[in-house]
Amino acid sequence: MSNYVFVIDSDRQPCNPIHPAQARLLLSQKKAAVLRYVLSPIYSQNHQDDSHLNIKDKDS
Repeated sequence: MSNYVFVIDSDRQPCNPIHPAQARLLLSQKKAAVLRYVLSPIYSQNHQDDSHLNIKDKDS
């Protein structure tokens, strides 16, 4: 289901995903609004040198 837009109704219940073109149409007609911009998580494939990421432990 790549390249689909997830939709929730006004009661915050999930609906069927729709195509991005249909989502843009609903947004331009003011029949929908963006609830949240979600970024996809990324991970570092270079496990040897992660010092440039400045990752801090939660314990410290």
